[in-house]
Amino acid sequence: MSNTASPDESVVTSYANAPTRTITAGGGTYAYRELGPKGGIPVVFFVHLAATMDNWDPRIIDPIAKNRNVITFDQAGVGALHRAGSGQHRGHG
Repeated sequence: MSNTASPDESVVTSYANAPTRTITAGGGTYAYRELGPKGGIPVVFFVHLAATMDNWDPRIIDPIAKNRNVITFDQAGVGALHRAGSGQHRGHG
């Protein structure tokens, strides 16, 4: 498993400023955003069917990210997922 996160990055608590990162696992590359202070149990936000992490409202995410580690991600088959060998890539939207 590999990812594009850098361990020396400062804490981001604004969803609008959270970078989209990727992680590769099980032959697929998945897009996610992580913000808020590390440590403890993270709050993982799941989106509804066919939605992307871009559907989350910063007015919901930002207050939680001030004190908790928050993770949002794109489900398989929507958003910024790329499955190795499939030749398919879906952009946000």
